[in-house]
Amino acid sequence: MKMIAILAAGLTLVSSAHAQSEHAASPAHQQEGALTDARRIAAAVLSGDAETIIAQSDPKLVADMGGKTKLRSFIAGLPEQIGKETALDDDRLVMRVRGPAYSRIARMEKGPPVRIDMFFDAETGLITSLTVKPARDKGVHVPPRPAKTRLTLPFGIPRAGHVWRIGEGGTEVIDNYHTRLDTYYAMDISPRALNSPAQPASPTDAPCWDLPIKAAASGTVAIARDGLIDEPKLGTNSNPGGPGNHVILDHRNGEFTLYAHLRQGSIILKPGEAVARGQEIGRCGNSASIGPHLHFQLMDGSDLNTARGIPPVFYDYFTPLRYVERGTLIAGDVVLPSPRFKN
Repeated sequence: MKMIAILAAGLTLVSSAHAQSEHAASPAHQQEGALTDARRIAAAVLSGDAETIIAQSDPKLVADMGGKTKLRSFIAGLPEQIGKETALDDDRLVMRVRGPAYSRIARMEKGPPVRIDMFFDAETGLITSLTVKPARDKGVHVPPRPAKTRLTLPFGIPRAGHVWRIGEGGTEVIDNYHTRLDTYYAMDISPRALNSPAQPASPTDAPCWDLPIKAAASGTVAIARDGLIDEPKLGTNSNPGGPGNHVILDHRNGEFTLYAHLRQGSIILKPGEAVARGQEIGRCGNSASIGPHLHFQLMDGSDLNTARGIPPVFYDYFTPLRYVERGTLIAGDVVLPSPRFKN
């Protein structure tokens, strides 16, 4: 089988304010509608309906693929390469902060099963990323090794009426856009109001702003960098791609944790300083970010250019339904830390 090309474009980032806007439909109805739309578009991809895909694609995705002509040629040529869908192995939709993500694995008349991954913009509903590839590539990065560090949630109890929500997390593309980048297994975390959250007018109105960020395990400060301004507006970032004000802890077992996008002036730790589990290391901010949140990752080095991600495992926390002694977290999970780690 001729190698199937991969369509991919950078995700359109939307502010946390967008994720918190009110909707008339219930979350269940929103997800049901998004799943129906995603299945319709996936069917258009597999059938070679290029015009539907072009009409539903974000202009940036179209441009990144070389324009409408090249995108049209690719989509229209798929039926010849892979034939018709003969069986559906799996399909799944996740309501992410940046918009719905959909994954479909189907058996085809020609060649191996095919996997489609699509991301949609939360506001426009347009496709911001589309990938078509053999399903044997699961989109899962092979970690260097299992985690050795016993982690607790890197934050305390949120403000009244809020819970912590995992915006990005997990090992698969559909759950975690970081898996498309060099930050495998990294997580984006922020509080979410339980009932009809109001849209914040500025970063300082966001529910994560200035909340204490805590050490997920004992260690020594490897890097502590402060001084970057907090972005004054939601949805804008003058330092894209960077961790902003951040702390990296060395857990003395070959593993390190990163706490990024902290508030300017909130880091009082110095390199070489010992830190205890649950100790405050800074405050949630908006440095090098489009909206206040904590970017957290476990990795095998302190150099962000070369360190490899390790899937984090957390201990001693609560979900809305139960206590969890040990578990992993993916996009959409809602958690609260053990009361022993109060603010």
